[in-house]
Amino acid sequence: MRESVAKALGQVGEPALKPIVNTLNDPLRERGALIVLEHLPVLQVSEPIRKYAKDTAMKTAHYHDLSNDITPANDRLHLLADSIHDKAHYYGVNALRALGLLRDHESISIAIQNLKSREMSQWAYALETLESLGETEIVKPLLKLWESGEGVSGAVAAHAQKKVDLTKLLHDEDSWLRACAVFASSPNDHIKLIAESDPDPFVRAAAQAILNGDAMTKTLATLSMMERILFLRRVPLFGELDSTDLKQVASIAVERMYTDGAMIATQGEMGEEMYVIASGEVCVKVAKKEVARRKAGDCVGEMAIISREPRIASLIALGDVRTLCLDRKRFEGLLRERPETCLAVMKVLCVRLKELSK
Repeated sequence: MRESVAKALGQVGEPALKPIVNTLNDPLRERGALIVLEHLPVLQVSEPIRKYAKDTAMKTAHYHDLSNDITPANDRLHLLADSIHDKAHYYGVNALRALGLLRDHESISIAIQNLKSREMSQWAYALETLESLGETEIVKPLLKLWESGEGVSGAVAAHAQKKVDLTKLLHDEDSWLRACAVFASSPNDHIKLIAESDPDPFVRAAAQAILNGDAMTKTLATLSMMERILFLRRVPLFGELDSTDLKQVASIAVERMYTDGAMIATQGEMGEEMYVIASGEVCVKVAKKEVARRKAGDCVGEMAIISREPRIASLIALGDVRTLCLDRKRFEGLLRERPETCLAVMKVLCVRLKELSK
C-alpha cells in the first residue's frame, strides 16, 4: 500500500515535496514519508531532510543509551530494555534512509539490509560503508548502536550496570514504551495518575492492571494484553519478532480455556485454528495412541492450517488448559507480513516431522 501511494505521489512531483517533508515530523507517518521521498526530486528540500536525519540520529543515540542503562532483573524489565532498543533501531534505520535520499542511495540501502543480518562480516561491511560517507554528525551517533555486533539481549546484558529512571519513560512520546515502563513499575501514585489520565487506552489499561496487582491476576479468567506479550516472547514460533510485532500478535489472539479431557481438536477434521499453550498440558493422539505431550510455550495444530489438509492428530487437554488461539486467516497474514516468522515455522515443522518419523 505504501509503495503504491509513494509511486503515485512521485508522479505528482514537486508540488508534493513540502507536504511530504512536513509529514516527517509525524511519528505515525514518517516511515511512509521516507518511502515517498525516494520517488521525488529532493535536492531542493535537502536542508530539512538533513536536519531530520541529524535529529533522528540523536534520538537513536538517546534510546540506545537508555536501553543499556536498564538492568534486566526480570522479564518485565527485559521487555522494556528490548523495546527501547527496538525503538533505537527504528530511528537508526530512518536516519539512514533519510541520508540515502541525499547521498549514495544504493550503497546505504545495501548497508541497511546488511545490518539486519546476523553475520558479523556483513555488519562490518555495512559499518565500513557508513563510515566512508563522511557524514559525521549523522553517522557517528548511529555507529554505537551497531558497532558492538551484539544482539539485543547480548547488548543489554553486556552493558547493564545501573537502573534507568522509569519516571522519564512513563512520559515518553511513544505509547508502547510508556506501557512497558508502566508494566515494569510498582504500584504508586504516579501509576494511579497514568491510569486515570494517559491519552492512550492501552497505557491506561496497563497501569490499571499494575494497580490491581495479584488480586487481578487471580480473579481474571483471561490474560492481560501485556501478560500475553510477555508470554509470547518465550514462544519459539514468535522468537524472531520484535516487541511491537508481538503486540500485534497478542491483540489478534483469542484466549480459549479447556477443562480436563476436553477435545481441543479432532483427527481428520479440517484445521482452521492453531493454539499456543499458555498453561497446562495437551496430549497429542494419532488413532487413539498418544504420540506426544505439549506444554506451556508449545504450539499445536499449526500443521493443519499450514498444509490446509485434515488434522493428522487429536489434541486433548490434560487437566485445565489455557491457550491463545490464532485462526488460519490471521496466521497466514502474519506469515506474509513478517517473513522472519516463516523461519521459525520451518524449524517447528522440522521437529514435528522428526517426531512423526519415529
